[in-house]
Amino acid sequence: MSKIDFGKYKDRLTDFMRIRGFDFSAGRMYSCPFHDDSTPSFLISETTDGQKFCCFGCGAKGDIYDAAGKFIGSEDKKAQFREVENAFAGAP
Repeated sequence: MSKIDFGKYKDRLTDFMRIRGFDFSAGRMYSCPFHDDSTPSFLISETTDGQKFCCFGCGAKGDIYDAAGKFIGSEDKKAQFREVENAFAGAP
C-alpha cells in the first residue's frame, strides 16, 4: 500500500471549494458552507502550512482534508484524501 501524500493539495483549498460550488478566495469573509449562516463568518487564510479555513460562527476549522471531511461526514483521513483526489480528478 502506498503512502498518502497529504502535502499534495495543502495549497488548494480555494480550488477545492470552487469545485464544490463555492466561489471563495483567500482573505475574505463568506457565509459558511457548513451551517446556516446569514452573516459571513467563514475565512480562508494562507499559512506556511497551506491554506486553512475557520468559521467564527460554528467553530469549524482546518485544512482542505478537514473541509472534505465536513462535506462527506467523515473524520477518516484516507476517505478525506480520496474525496479531494476525486474532486480534482473530475475538475476541468
